[in-house]
Amino acid sequence: MILPYIEIKEAVYDSYISLHENSGYPIQDTLFATIGDYDFSDEYGQTDECCIYINFAIILINKNKNFDFMKGKLIELLDDRQIDLYKSDLGNEFHEFLNDVNIVKCHL
Repeated sequence: MILPYIEIKEAVYDSYISLHENSGYPIQDTLFATIGDYDFSDEYGQTDECCIYINFAIILINKNKNFDFMKGKLIELLDDRQIDLYKSDLGNEFHEFLNDVNIVKCHL
């Protein structure tokens, strides 16, 4: 993982505010630009991607915005077979991550 979970969460929110709300980027472009900030790193992996998607979805849920464009990828990333990977990568932060996952799952 590139950053601890809480830092990814903060970075995703900052990107959303900066790119979408302040600069007017479309929501989809904002998500992909956020991912692009990290996927250049050799340390970037599936857990990072999942954390970005989860936190972006939570922002959209909280703002009552449509996130249908990312539901397919969320379902793929949240497949039960992936949870052990996330648990291993996130360590002590897994509980907070799981709470966020459960919020998103309620809206899928």
